[in-house]
Amino acid sequence: MAIKSNQIDSIRFLLGKQLPVWLKGQAHLRDNSPVFYAIRQRNIAALELFADRNTEEMNHAVDSHGSNVIMYAASVGNFDAVNYLSVRGVKLDVEDREGKTLLMRILMADLYDLASKLISRGADINF
Repeated sequence: MAIKSNQIDSIRFLLGKQLPVWLKGQAHLRDNSPVFYAIRQRNIAALELFADRNTEEMNHAVDSHGSNVIMYAASVGNFDAVNYLSVRGVKLDVEDREGKTLLMRILMADLYDLASKLISRGADINF
């Protein structure tokens, strides 16, 4: 509820109590992890807190389909989150279960400015 209602102080408090950003284990748990919920809710402030805590953990977080957080953000159309996560250094050269790369997904959505930003931040056009 703290993520949905943008209660940043509550989120900060829970993170201080070692709230896991990503719930490992069964698929339904992973999909309901705080990081994926924040992406669905378009809560960039919560994503900032999660990334401040551990960007590397964000690289390992995967949903039930095997997508990392940035690919998940693209799949739900949250391109502000894609942009933010790319700035924070989340791994860009990733594929979804259909074999499409993040850069392909962005180009398929005709988001050429975002594609240029991803390339300038290290996305490999040959991946």
